[in-house]
Amino acid sequence: MRASTSSLPAMLARHFALACFCLAMLVSSHPAWAEDSASDGAEPAAFDVIDGFFGDYLVKPMFKILFWDLTFWDNHISPGEGVGTMVGDKRVVAYDAQGYQLRAEQTLPVQDARRVLDGPVSLDLGELSLDV
Repeated sequence: MRASTSSLPAMLARHFALACFCLAMLVSSHPAWAEDSASDGAEPAAFDVIDGFFGDYLVKPMFKILFWDLTFWDNHISPGEGVGTMVGDKRVVAYDAQGYQLRAEQTLPVQDARRVLDGPVSLDLGELSLDV
């Protein structure tokens, strides 16, 4: 026997109430609820519990599906590409038969910078000549 259209809103209301009840039961038994309330001594807000539930059971699985690396074969660069880029705190300066050559770089404030001389330096000022 088919339900009439007049009982459809009542049926939807019952199903909505049942869904809310089931969600409330799942949220109250969520492990994060017990962990947070045990550590703080106070119960977390209902929004935080619902947000954590949806984050764990809906958003994380959807993230893995939606942002799956479809073109996994292009995750590397061709030999020689990337010269001049930074890798962590090192700059790629060259590529040769032995591979990439990296040089460590740091950014310092001006007051911490010191000139390092790697050889003799001379300065000619006309008749005056300075050698360091």
